[in-house]
Amino acid sequence: MMQDRYDILIVGSGVAGSMLALILGRMGVRVLVIERGAHPRFAIGESTLPTTTLLLRRLAEEHDVPELAEIVHYFGLRRLGITCYPKQHFWFGYHRAGQPMSDGEELVLDTVRPPIGPDVHVLREELDAFLVSRFSKYQVDYSDRTELKAFEYDGKEAVVRLATRDGERDVRAQLVVDASGHASCLGARFGLREKQTRLTTRSRSLFGHFRGVKPLDEAVDRPYRFRRERDRGTVHHVFDGGWLWVIPFDHGITSVGLQIDPNRFPLDREVDPEVELRSWIDRFPTIRAHLGEMRPIRPLVRTGRVQFSSTRIVGDGFVLTPHAAGFIDPLYSTGLLMSAMFITRFAAIVPRCLATGDFSAARFQPVEDHFLTELEHMDRVVGGTFASFRDFQVFRQFWRVYTHSSVLQYFGSAAVGTEFLADNPMLYGAAFPAWRESTRRMHALVEDRTRPAAEIARELRRMMDAIPHPFRNSRYDPPAGSPVHLDTRIDQPFVIRYLLSFIREPELRDHARVLPQLPMLMDVLGFGPGRPRLAARYLLSRARGGGFHHWMDRIDGAEADVEPARPTEFERQRPVATLAGDVRRVEAAHQANEPHGINAPAGSAASAVERENAVRQG
Repeated sequence: MMQDRYDILIVGSGVAGSMLALILGRMGVRVLVIERGAHPRFAIGESTLPTTTLLLRRLAEEHDVPELAEIVHYFGLRRLGITCYPKQHFWFGYHRAGQPMSDGEELVLDTVRPPIGPDVHVLREELDAFLVSRFSKYQVDYSDRTELKAFEYDGKEAVVRLATRDGERDVRAQLVVDASGHASCLGARFGLREKQTRLTTRSRSLFGHFRGVKPLDEAVDRPYRFRRERDRGTVHHVFDGGWLWVIPFDHGITSVGLQIDPNRFPLDREVDPEVELRSWIDRFPTIRAHLGEMRPIRPLVRTGRVQFSSTRIVGDGFVLTPHAAGFIDPLYSTGLLMSAMFITRFAAIVPRCLATGDFSAARFQPVEDHFLTELEHMDRVVGGTFASFRDFQVFRQFWRVYTHSSVLQYFGSAAVGTEFLADNPMLYGAAFPAWRESTRRMHALVEDRTRPAAEIARELRRMMDAIPHPFRNSRYDPPAGSPVHLDTRIDQPFVIRYLLSFIREPELRDHARVLPQLPMLMDVLGFGPGRPRLAARYLLSRARGGGFHHWMDRIDGAEADVEPARPTEFERQRPVATLAGDVRRVEAAHQANEPHGINAPAGSAASAVERENAVRQG
């Protein structure tokens, strides 16, 4: 039952708001979560990263919330009955209009293997509903179909007016956390959204869930050269002006989305979204062979430019989560990652607030400072990648910026404690000023349209070759016709040498705590103590007829890719015949640019758009 006073009120029960609520509840914080809609509901942001997994496992251990460790691991999700998929790599294929994908124009970065990995694709409507179902276990109060209508700060605490199913009521809280996503009810109220975003990335979105996606290896007419089949991970089809994601799940549904430059390819609302998507698929023969026969199971969602940023995320009585404060692009799955880092920092501050009774904006200022630093740095990586799509050689060299950023954030986050992460930016290597400056220079280089692509590629290669990293330089420049394939187990001596020098970096020298993380790092490299335990558990499962060995066989490719298909919640509730009407409704709301958050009336077209959850992740 809703009370009149709480320590913290969270607006929004998406994955960020719900994970934060569980941790706060475990701390003994009096928490209320309100949700404008209800679960289950469609959402994207369906792919995890090694650093996301590392951060959430650490949060689970430090705060005794085991669910956070389970939801980022394939074994844990299978135990919970949540639809998922073992993500074993990031695959990138380069395409030119009217031509099959060329030999060697593939880039693959493997994820961490068991027992630390693999990363996962997870069906968000099930994940989000699961997290909400755990609220009662952690004494978190919850009210769905509840809207924040007004917010005032009286100098000591926030006073909010809520519209519930039973009418309006006032609730007091020391702090309100806006986790309402792109709608950002408090961002809208206080005018925090930048009219001209500082972000350089430019993309608009078109996405949905589909059946009938063919195996990618059947679409690529050449021998298989990787550790696992191409669609055993997150698939990125890239081309001049944009990219497509393909995220499969175990139950036969696949998430597919298109991101394109709105300056070059403006949105035409007269064109049906499905027609537009298929027109892009048909431009590229290999993509057409992969996705040409897929069919949507729900309305496609289409947006204008997705990038936005805020002037600030902290104020008197409130804090915005990353999802409500800024967004770059789905490329590289940054949404869940930023949410995990935000929660790490926020949870480190709250005990001091409870001890002193001080929930002032000054307490949470470091959260804002580090978020904005990381947002701008990550934007250069993502925006530079978009710019590099115009030429494969440029893309191949700038892709190294992304892989090195991933290495810095993973090993950096693993080597230090939560106190360091709470007081320093870390994502994409933002903790290292020299790397931020190198990224800025390479971003400016790749955005320069006056220089020949070959010249830019050579300069990028020269700059990246000079930076220490855990893979041989030859891995990035294989023989003609061969793909780029990166795996920490391939170059173990290089990785070990890199780690030993990495922890002596000035920014980490006095903070690295390698010994406690040594077993995990050894497992990442393939010779740690976890692997023998995994083998023993596998044999025991086979002997006893358990489920674990089936999950391992699924990861190792010894079992079928797809389980028997079952209808999704959306398919059960809405027949396919209603798709056209739903698309028109969603499109009309975008075209009208209706208000969101506390200014949008319940049941409006804007509410429908928010239920689609747009393209924002986290």
